[in-house]
Amino acid sequence: QRELICQAIENQGAACLILHCEAPLETIEGWLRDRQQAAKDPSDADITVVQHQLGQLEPLTSEERQHCLPVATAAAGAIDQCVAAIHQRL
Repeated sequence: QRELICQAIENQGAACLILHCEAPLETIEGWLRDRQQAAKDPSDADITVVQHQLGQLEPLTSEERQHCLPVATAAAGAIDQCVAAIHQRL
């Protein structure tokens, strides 16, 4: 499916860029606890959902890695770094 999406994007004249967001599981668990305690998040996802998603994760192919921008979402300034990296690729 990812290959089809990338082809569709490139067929429209745009470059395909895959943002691969990564965070330690402990950090994700903390985010989930915070969201559940705030009781303002419409998502009912919990650590079981995250673990299922991680278990189903298909590694990026060598071709996909060429279009990949890893994002360490737990790092300070990750969003700013991501935006700067996207601008460099444009």
